[in-house]
Amino acid sequence: MPNCPQCGEQLGSGDPAGLCPKCLILGAFESSVEADESGTRTIDTAAEAAADDDFGRYRVLRPLGEGGMGSVYLAEQLEPIRRRVALKVVKVGMDTAQVLARFQNERQALAMMDHPNIAQIFDAGATRKGRPYFVMEYIDGAPITQYCDRERMTTRQRLALFLAVCRAVQHAHQKGVIHRDLKPSNVLVTEQDGAPLPKVIDFGIAKVTDKWAIENTLLTQFGQIVGTPEYASPEQADTTTGEIGETSDVYALGVLLYELLIGAVPFDTATLRNAGLAEMLRIIREDEAPSLPRKLASMGTAASGIAARRQTDAVSLRRLVDGDLNSIAMKSLEKARRRRYASVSEFAADIQRHIEHRPVLAPPASRLYRVRKFLRRHRPAALGGQAGATPEEQPALIRKLFGPAGARPHRAWQIHHIGICVRCALLVYLAWRFKSVTSGTGSLALFFSTFLCCAIQSLMAAVLLSAVSIDIDREFLRGEVRKFSPWLRAFGLANGALAMIMTVWIAEAHMILAALIALVGIVMGVKMLAVTPAIDRVAIYDSNR
Repeated sequence: MPNCPQCGEQLGSGDPAGLCPKCLILGAFESSVEADESGTRTIDTAAEAAADDDFGRYRVLRPLGEGGMGSVYLAEQLEPIRRRVALKVVKVGMDTAQVLARFQNERQALAMMDHPNIAQIFDAGATRKGRPYFVMEYIDGAPITQYCDRERMTTRQRLALFLAVCRAVQHAHQKGVIHRDLKPSNVLVTEQDGAPLPKVIDFGIAKVTDKWAIENTLLTQFGQIVGTPEYASPEQADTTTGEIGETSDVYALGVLLYELLIGAVPFDTATLRNAGLAEMLRIIREDEAPSLPRKLASMGTAASGIAARRQTDAVSLRRLVDGDLNSIAMKSLEKARRRRYASVSEFAADIQRHIEHRPVLAPPASRLYRVRKFLRRHRPAALGGQAGATPEEQPALIRKLFGPAGARPHRAWQIHHIGICVRCALLVYLAWRFKSVTSGTGSLALFFSTFLCCAIQSLMAAVLLSAVSIDIDREFLRGEVRKFSPWLRAFGLANGALAMIMTVWIAEAHMILAALIALVGIVMGVKMLAVTPAIDRVAIYDSNR
């Protein structure tokens, strides 16, 4: 019986890929933790193996890392130009038919792609001992999560960096390549002209959907696990189907986004590694990821340090991720593939909508949600900070549209709707006093009619008042919020009319109460008639940008 090239243990006849079960699991589910633990042990042997072979015009300088099937070295190209490159070669003793096919697959996958956020391939060949290798762009960078923490990047800056990664993965998908092992250590960030530039690397277990990838061999055999457990999709943990597609990368990107936002993955390394293989696979396949706010709350005091690396505090960070970002992350981490984003481009588009304060696709797009999104997106205009108008034009336009509210027209919106609620409450109290000094069915009917109209008007006013803290599309606001205005006005006028009836009813016997009811009723009616809906004024303001 042959021995396992990794640990020397005797192999059984059914062991796939020429590895024992233990090494197969470690090799397929490699992680940064395992890499750290094994780095000291393997660096000397890797350097010795490279020094003992000939790579032609490339001189190996030092090992950079080691994966399940290959070693990566920092090398220097000697001719026709001199430059530093990354050289990846199949490990000594790992040259099984399946490993060679997968290695060839990675070379071909990289050769197909041309994107600024994907490491380029420069050359390929074989050593004198027959070990295949390829030469690619050397990325002198840090894993994306480490880079963001080191630079104390804000959530918005992290999202911008993440979008660049999404564009790279989408480019790979358009070329028919599914990465299948997206994680921070495979997304390195370097700097170009002072700006961060993420690069996706290591397509070593990529699945290529074009026919050339399956002409010679089936790259993923039945029952073989591929990926890194913390970032692996449920279908990658299902060793019986092998149905892996673009949505598997969507899931991995969802985990990466999750980690960028709150500094932790949904299922931490210790939980997965201590669970045993079968339980680990079950967790990945079946357990729902905790929401971002819940995961952040479970971190205790560590949340303060995580928030500090995002230039905020724990309370603000939790509030920030408890809306659109949580909905987006949870949609990308759905266990059922059909419930995730259908593509990486759709995923990225939803993040872009969030950045632009537009309604995202992830949560149910309720009318109130979309109204609030519009108001948030247009808050700078409502605050008088419109960039399109000149400093001379702005004050006059604001005064014309918003009157004494001056540079804080959103305050007029709030005061108007709070006033409606206060006047309704006062009118209900006066109607109750009216009922207590009168008798009969008519008196009771007037009280309950006033109570009902005031309740409905207050509810609508409260909905519009709460909308000031969220956003929606301008067209939707015009189409939906303006539908509220006639009803709000109608119930306000109805309340005014009911107040006049009550005033006339008790004018002779209770003059003070009648005067108060009349005053509240008149104010309600006048306010409803005289105030132009805020949306009309915002629309005029927008047209003068």
